[in-house]
Amino acid sequence: TEINWNSVNEKIEEEYQKEKNMAPSTAASRRTSLII
Repeated sequence: TEINWNSVNEKIEEEYQKEKNMAPSTAASRRTSLII
């Protein structure tokens, strides 16, 4: 299965920016767990 990393990264970045406004530490850990 091929993954479109551009769209994946866009989604992650979107969520990251959204959560960063609310809870920076949560956003950072969520992002890390998404990548792993």
